[in-house]
Amino acid sequence: MRLPVITLTMLSLACGLSAAAAAAEPIADSAVPAAPGQHGAPKLFSDAPTATPAPAIDDQDILTLTNKQSIFGTILEGDDPTTVDINTGSGVVRIPKSLVEWPPFYGLISERKRLDRDTLAELVHFATWCEDRDHKADALAALDRAVTMPGVDAEAIGMHARLVDESSDPSRGPPVALPMYRAYKDAGGRDPNLLARLSQLETVLADHNAALAAMNLQPLDVSGAGTTVVAQVQQPVPDTSKSGMEAKGAPFQSEELQWSLPVEVQVTNLPAAEGGARVLSVVSTGVAATPPADGKRPPEKVAIKKSLTYAIDDTTSNLTFQIRNLGTRSVMVAVALKTGDRWTFYESLKQQVTPSQEFKTLNVDFKARTFKCEASKWQNSGTIVDLDQVKELQVLIYNNGQPVDLAIQGMQLGKPPEL
Repeated sequence: MRLPVITLTMLSLACGLSAAAAAAEPIADSAVPAAPGQHGAPKLFSDAPTATPAPAIDDQDILTLTNKQSIFGTILEGDDPTTVDINTGSGVVRIPKSLVEWPPFYGLISERKRLDRDTLAELVHFATWCEDRDHKADALAALDRAVTMPGVDAEAIGMHARLVDESSDPSRGPPVALPMYRAYKDAGGRDPNLLARLSQLETVLADHNAALAAMNLQPLDVSGAGTTVVAQVQQPVPDTSKSGMEAKGAPFQSEELQWSLPVEVQVTNLPAAEGGARVLSVVSTGVAATPPADGKRPPEKVAIKKSLTYAIDDTTSNLTFQIRNLGTRSVMVAVALKTGDRWTFYESLKQQVTPSQEFKTLNVDFKARTFKCEASKWQNSGTIVDLDQVKELQVLIYNNGQPVDLAIQGMQLGKPPEL
């Protein structure tokens, strides 16, 4: 698709150009080059795709005319040294250089094209230019190349280490940056902030390796030569021996806010010093998301739920799990099932869980006559019907308006414990 021709006369209607500028000749339609289009994540040194839309405003070049009007777009290479061509996204305009204040401002796309990637000084200058304008991906890509070149100085090495450290790319981050900070120091770097960050990471690494040693695991090694190292991060293998229904199958999620206080629920790992086991984290501020409607009361509990398609019999009628309360107040915990085609609700007796660093084991016998439901008039005296059609499992935390911070592990069904 060819770009439409826009004369400078037409453009002057929008931006108030001078009469001399308006007299300039448009480029012939057949000679109009394709315009670079919008792009996604920056890729250094790659050619821009061919399309008619103009680049994002931050990536565009700016021509300032002698009458102080500005034209945004992408400056194109032309064969006439007395004129300059710019793609505005709607068309390409050719303007006499005598009407343009020189040099123009070049945006990111043009800076990429102008860059000599085999020259160390230009790579470092481009990286600095990009970081100043928050184009950190381009800055990092330039420095990835620069630090492999002879003559790279401590300043460039330090900037590279910092950008790698700050990167959200999972292949980068602090473990990869640590040997780069070491290389920066070895090269004579003296920036107190970078040296303080190096010291901080060394301390974190030492503490982490001490925890691994206590678990008879190999220490994490982030050593490497120069600034091109990519550290192989060895994470402790999570202990799944205590994982149960809380970490398998359909995930637990928050009950609707009509019935539950807001809660964050996710499967996570305990710290390495505690064995790294996978647990279900349940955290809530204990405060309703919005004030209740007139005549209504806010939820009095935190409720999480897990979809099931299960049949419970005598060999699987007891639910057992370990729970830890890291909050400051005791909470009461109950378990509920929904069964049958009507998803009938049944709630167990409440059990107290006091604040502690230790896990407490709870048991719930689904064959017991201690469940409240509509048929029992919401007294804990009913039995569960349709245990062969279990649809949903819930954990209910009655927190009395206090924050909740619980961890759950080892949730499984089995025979009731012998008395």
